[in-house]
Amino acid sequence: MPVTRRGAGSQPALALAAAVAVAEEGKAAMPLHMTEAPSLARWRALLEARWQARLQQLTELSVAYHDAAAYAGARPGDHAAARRQRETLRRTVAVRRGLADVEEALARLAAGRFGQCEQCGAAIPASRLGLTPETRYCPACDVAWMS
Repeated sequence: MPVTRRGAGSQPALALAAAVAVAEEGKAAMPLHMTEAPSLARWRALLEARWQARLQQLTELSVAYHDAAAYAGARPGDHAAARRQRETLRRTVAVRRGLADVEEALARLAAGRFGQCEQCGAAIPASRLGLTPETRYCPACDVAWMS
């Protein structure tokens, strides 16, 4: 499967979060942002789907990195190949960090702290969690941290 460059807003897991469809007790599935307070099972399903997507990306990028390294090693003077190898490594590290973020969110869910700001303890809005369920800060603390 080819590896494609994905921006922060175009990852398949974000699309999943925006239009997650989980049937509960025979009810018609609704997008996550339209539900009031998704159950822990729905959050777990969403996080697990994101984990699977990130793991798939990591696997693809790891193979691409090793292929690029072998190609660059065979052509020591090829600067374009070395650039591709560095770019692939950068993307691999970013995806690995994203995978770790999802794993930490799953741990918070298991510990009963999912949806609580790690800074101030306030509740993180479900709409924010629906877009980025691995987020760890409420909007106020996130803004304060960014400035």
